[in-house]
Amino acid sequence: MSGLVPGGPGVRPENGIYQFLTDSGASEEMAVDGSVTPVEFCYDAPAGKRAFIHRIMFVVLDLGTAVAGISEFGKIAGGLTNGCAVHTDTGAGTGVVLDFDSDNIKINGQWHFLAGGTDTSYDAVGAGSQIVGVTVRWTLSRGLGRPLELTAGERFVTTINDDLTPLVSFKALAQGYLEDL
Repeated sequence: MSGLVPGGPGVRPENGIYQFLTDSGASEEMAVDGSVTPVEFCYDAPAGKRAFIHRIMFVVLDLGTAVAGISEFGKIAGGLTNGCAVHTDTGAGTGVVLDFDSDNIKINGQWHFLAGGTDTSYDAVGAGSQIVGVTVRWTLSRGLGRPLELTAGERFVTTINDDLTPLVSFKALAQGYLEDL
């Protein structure tokens, strides 16, 4: 059984997915200005493989001396105007993975619902730090009952529809595994 990942029977290390969502220029930094032209950050299923996405980790870092509030986005007061859309793209159309009554994620409090009410933290990063963070562990296999399955030509997408450049950083990491088709 050499080459197996502990706790993941049958999954070889080279088949693990630990990949940041990236834009068309391969940047993983989602603190961008999407207010005029929305910016998509994606995980694309590779050719010849089936991707099983178990979780997406979102981390928002911002400046501040107090922990981010639930009605802010990071520390952006009042949240976002248009929000961040989270969906799948099958090539034949867009599939809804997350839908807050047809609304996008606009405030920190919505991350709490996304993560099932348990896997969200609002913290100061480091002792005496001026950086605050919102960390979201969205376990799709818990919320959907199984991992999100994507095949070649399909992708998981987070679309930025506001100016997030005031944030220090905003990133999302896809975690899961690949299987041959």
